[in-house]
Amino acid sequence: MALSSITSSVTRFSAHHLSSSSSTLLCLNRINPAFIWLVSTKIHHHHHNRSSKKLMATSSLPPEQAAKQETTTPATEPYGSWRSPITADVVAGASKRLGGAAVDARGRLIWLESRPNEAGRAVLVREAEKPGDEAVDITPKDFAVRTVAQEYGGGAFTVSGDTVVFANYKDQRLYKQLIDSKGPLRKY
Repeated sequence: MALSSITSSVTRFSAHHLSSSSSTLLCLNRINPAFIWLVSTKIHHHHHNRSSKKLMATSSLPPEQAAKQETTTPATEPYGSWRSPITADVVAGASKRLGGAAVDARGRLIWLESRPNEAGRAVLVREAEKPGDEAVDITPKDFAVRTVAQEYGGGAFTVSGDTVVFANYKDQRLYKQLIDSKGPLRKY
């Protein structure tokens, strides 16, 4: 997912999708913006589908009264038994997760991207050369950028000039690679 599409997703996000308190929205603003957009969209569709079903079930009422009844009769459930529209599938769903970011010597953005469709493999991605082009994966297919030594903070990669140094998850070794090169990596 290109950074521009995430930016446009965040732009489309609005508080009325969630129908939550301002404290909930404040808390959600600290989460990955793409996740916020995904969750708000799922919640909106969930509420829309639930409302449609209730309106069909009360078809004996005129549409104005059925809509009024829907908005004035919230369901009260015992603590812990209510059904949340936010499921594990929504949270861990098929959206890419973005991590740390850096800038190379040419001013291009480089970021860490976790991909659920590749078993959670994290790769380094470089900004496209021209607007509208696809971003470029830097990390070779048989590598995953992640460290277990710094799981509570710190980073799994660093950029210096036109070179990136990253920790490979499988062997926890450091590898040095030229950003624009698909050639062999240097292991440390």
